[in-house]
Amino acid sequence: MRLVAVGLALLVVSPPAAACPAPHLVDVPLIADGATLLDDGGVVIETRSARGGGDEAMGLQLTSGGAKLGATRDFIASGLWVLRPPRGDGRTIEVVDGASTVRWTLTQAKGTGPHAAPKATRMTSSLGRERATKRAVKMHRGVAASVAELTLAEAPPDDVLAVVVFRITKDGSHGIAWWPRNEAELVYGYSTGGKGCVPGPSPVHLGEKVAIGFIDLHGRTSPLSRPLVVTAFKKR
Repeated sequence: MRLVAVGLALLVVSPPAAACPAPHLVDVPLIADGATLLDDGGVVIETRSARGGGDEAMGLQLTSGGAKLGATRDFIASGLWVLRPPRGDGRTIEVVDGASTVRWTLTQAKGTGPHAAPKATRMTSSLGRERATKRAVKMHRGVAASVAELTLAEAPPDDVLAVVVFRITKDGSHGIAWWPRNEAELVYGYSTGGKGCVPGPSPVHLGEKVAIGFIDLHGRTSPLSRPLVVTAFKKR
């Protein structure tokens, strides 16, 4: 009798990553109720994740005396945008939510122009060049796990709300990450590719070009800094 050995191959399939539940998001104006809004800017809005509730805090609009203003929506970076009304010195503006409730009342005043361009010294990333990165690094929900760090030469002015990183491409500049201003801080860092479900900052790769901009309290974007070539991140 002949014995025949049969090898059994076991196919191990990793379970797919758990699907993200639909996040509950709220839009939060980053200006105080009753404040003056310079008319060369707009209302800076952060889109945040929140627990429970309906969608009344989404879809904010601007009105004046109950009439809708032809405001434009200016995307800055993930979770940060500006709602820009027409210019109008002395006009009263209401910030109205999705339930038609007035949430903030502001008064427009004549604009004075944005801040000067930031002075940035370097931008670093733990990722290599983009082509190599796709083969070599850990990914989570399609985003490369990475650490990036920006160093400024001077701290942002007091009325700056956000420090923004813009990727420079042949098609122009595109906001990819931002931080709230942190008093006299010169170094700002962020990570990507975590386990969160809410979209966050985008990774930057070695050799890419970026520039830095400020968004102030009145929603005005400064001129961008000189371009920086991303270099290798080094742990402190």
